[in-house]
Amino acid sequence: MSAVPDPTGGSAAAAVPAPPATRPEPHAPAPAPAPAPDSTPDPNGPVTMTSGAGAPGGLDRDTLRADLADVLGERPEDIGDDDDLRDLGLDSIRLMSLVETWRARGAKAEFADLAEAGPTPTVRAWSAHLSGH
Repeated sequence: MSAVPDPTGGSAAAAVPAPPATRPEPHAPAPAPAPAPDSTPDPNGPVTMTSGAGAPGGLDRDTLRADLADVLGERPEDIGDDDDLRDLGLDSIRLMSLVETWRARGAKAEFADLAEAGPTPTVRAWSAHLSGH
């Protein structure tokens, strides 16, 4: 068998050199490990909801109203302080969802406490109850 000539004029058997292997610089710093989750208990205890600016967990009256509006499919400005939340569609399933949302933000919110916070569930009543007033 005869060799097929290389059209570029070189030898068909010539090897192409392999690219150099890439290695990290010997003096390059190693990436920092990810910080471990903080498992230190909060010395101030659980956070409770309060009304007003700068409330712990970001759950002031306006945030409470916005969260209610979200689960009820309403606009926050359409929910008054004294509107009966049941008339707007609040039921036990939606209340459980709200409690879990607020707990995830660090609030000390209990389903039973909110369900029994006064004769009528309103933004005003819940805000007062959750702020301890």
